[in-house]
Amino acid sequence: MNFREHIDTLMSNNADKEAFVELTDKILSSKPEAWMLIARGKIYWRQGKVSDAMNDYYAANELEPDGIAKQLIENANDIMKFRCTDLINP
Repeated sequence: MNFREHIDTLMSNNADKEAFVELTDKILSSKPEAWMLIARGKIYWRQGKVSDAMNDYYAANELEPDGIAKQLIENANDIMKFRCTDLINP
């Protein structure tokens, strides 16, 4: 099992803490790949650390401009822009 499969397995088994530590160690010790930043960004997002997630998504987008990070950024921005106007003026 390669590193990417290992991280995917950890994340699918909700072992986010272990995946986060291993991803961060790998990112800091070598040149990160876009998928590493995206995976760590997804963990940040699950933890509610939106700005950290967005930072990783933007960094991944710089490495791979045609990759999935661009869509993740757009989706995250759509989520953050959403508001229910019925709740504002009941």
